Amino acid sequence: MKITYKDFTENFTDQELAETKILAHTSVNGRSKDINLFLDKLDLAGTCVEIGTYRGVSATILTSYFDKVYTFDIAEQKVKYKVWERMDVLDKIESYVLPSRGHIRTKLHELKLKINFVFIDGRHTFWDAGSDYLMCAELGCQVFVFHDCNKKHPLLVSLMKILGGTIYENLFGYIKL
Repeated sequence: MKITYKDFTENFTDQELAETKILAHTSVNGRSKDINLFLDKLDLAGTCVEIGTYRGVSATILTSYFDKVYTFDIAEQKVKYKVWERMDVLDKIESYVLPSRGHIRTKLHELKLKINFVFIDGRHTFWDAGSDYLMCAELGCQVFVFHDCNKKHPLLVSLMKILGGTIYENLFGYIKL
């Protein structure tokens, strides 16, 4: 069964949603950022890596498309575990909180994953997103999605242009090697 943003509103009370703010960043210019509409257009399979987990919403949705989602972040947001438990996806997510991007790179090499898809949603800067891209490209990843490619993050938009990516719905940067 595919998980959508609507499922979060059905599995959490209004008070819980307000307290945890798990859906606080799920709209741009008043419209829902429905990642499913974008992911449904792609041919997805294999291993998924998410860099930048925040509250765990995207990782939860990604479990609908992949058997296992590996998440990496440099900041701990404990609410994500509540989200994953409530949405019944804990067994499909392996999460790592590490002190730096260098540690993420090391851990990715240690895990020896064959990465098919990366969802990059960490720091939305040219250098950090570019570093995440290169880190996973060197491991053989072929499909990259960058979240929040829009006017709010103009250097991320520039990165997409330099790398030859496309931008979908003023929201997702997409690169397929």
